[in-house]
Amino acid sequence: MRITVLTHNLSSNAAMRAHRLAQAASRFSDVTLIGPVARAGPWPALPRDIPIVSVKKRRFPDFFGRFVDLVEKASGDVLIAAKPHLASFGVALVAAEKREVPVILDVDDLEVALTRDKVEVNNVPIAQNDFLARMQRELSGKTRTEDRIVVVRSAKDTPYNHWVLVTSLIEQAGGIITLQMEEDRVVPVQ
Repeated sequence: MRITVLTHNLSSNAAMRAHRLAQAASRFSDVTLIGPVARAGPWPALPRDIPIVSVKKRRFPDFFGRFVDLVEKASGDVLIAAKPHLASFGVALVAAEKREVPVILDVDDLEVALTRDKVEVNNVPIAQNDFLARMQRELSGKTRTEDRIVVVRSAKDTPYNHWVLVTSLIEQAGGIITLQMEEDRVVPVQ
């Protein structure tokens, strides 16, 4: 089995998370790390123990050609996209549709799960009285929009007023809410 790990930027520290995913997958598969790279080259701290395939980083409209190149280079039997960016997840979705292979999206955002009477942050139950302080700690120092994303999942029986209270506390703490509406399917990797 071959796995392609896609990052949106090989020239920033964003490549390090994708590299860690590639290292983990390399224990059981052949792995290639792909993504755009700026003129200055790959991130200096990026280890070279995993094969790296790159395209020149460009802005639109020139990026369109690079996007097509990345789709062609995403040749794994499984595609892992690090973060939901056009050059990682977007490329993976198009390549997967073209070649009928599974895509795994790695998202390292905060995740809040709501049930009828509970709140969890990254699968850890939190007392509602402690929730705002916890969210403020989690979001402290995160100035970029993409670093302040909070994925909110809620059980079907979650009362609306509970949902409104928790999401307003997330916004008060500086979080940007995105909703997980459903999970499409789970594909076991052997």
